[in-house]
Amino acid sequence: MGDEFEVAVGVDGGASRLKWSLRLAGGTVQHGQAPGVNPKLVGWDPFLEKVGQILREALKSTGSAPDRVGLAGLGMAGVDRPAEKDRLGDWARRMFPNLRRCWVGNDALAALRAGAGELAGVVLVAGTGSICVGVGPDGRQVRVGGWGSALGDEGAGFWIGRRLLQAASGMADGRIEATDLLPRLLARLGLEGPEALIPWAAGFGETTTREVAALAPLALELADQGDPACREIRDLALQHLAAHARVAAERIGPAASKAGTKLVCAGGLFENHPSFFSRFAELIGESVPSLEPVRLSQPASLGALWLGIEAPARSR
Repeated sequence: MGDEFEVAVGVDGGASRLKWSLRLAGGTVQHGQAPGVNPKLVGWDPFLEKVGQILREALKSTGSAPDRVGLAGLGMAGVDRPAEKDRLGDWARRMFPNLRRCWVGNDALAALRAGAGELAGVVLVAGTGSICVGVGPDGRQVRVGGWGSALGDEGAGFWIGRRLLQAASGMADGRIEATDLLPRLLARLGLEGPEALIPWAAGFGETTTREVAALAPLALELADQGDPACREIRDLALQHLAAHARVAAERIGPAASKAGTKLVCAGGLFENHPSFFSRFAELIGESVPSLEPVRLSQPASLGALWLGIEAPARSR
């Protein structure tokens, strides 16, 4: 079965959304998405079961099936270590019995391939969490961030949302000068008073983590409107993200000192908030002028699909 007659699958599995791209027989490409799932939070078996369900439904919706898939690229958040890659690769070969080529790696690499047109440069993902990955011309990879919400993820959606909640509690106490932040937050959450934030924010499980991250757009909106507390949160987030990119570029070495090295900016904070990206690009221009920030304009799942197509053929 040649490439032109088989289906290629690309998956971008983030914490909030799982996006897929299918190249069907004849070359047509279709895209879709579903709620994300994190193996570190739900366990590997439920994670793989859910991903399989999503992909079977996606294939069925296009008139195809798993046994038609010959090429697959799986970019998943948190999948970096050899054991994780092997487990996901083994699952893919069971899921797609006629698989000939398969790429498995972190979702940031899929975004880099989609945004830079090659697996070289620097990619910074700022969604629910944050991670920065640099890839040199020789294929050497460096990783900065990606430690999760308990240890890091500075500058990302959950980080911003949590600081928005902290600023709101400070305003309720009188420790921070009151702005529109507190009433706007309560209205967004449908809460009657500040005390209701305590039970709302308790736990920080998977669902609540997403809900806290979903407050980041409010913080950025208020920052654009001049709210001083939100501007402080936004500007500190930008500084953290710029530091991720700077350190990744330094660790790649001379390859990243070449002017015009692509810095692909992916994730909801960049993709859905043009002013946030613009301010970040200005900051990078001042601190790491060799990097050229570009906002990801197509699905990272398409980058995963290309990486699957470009992967070495599996010997049978």
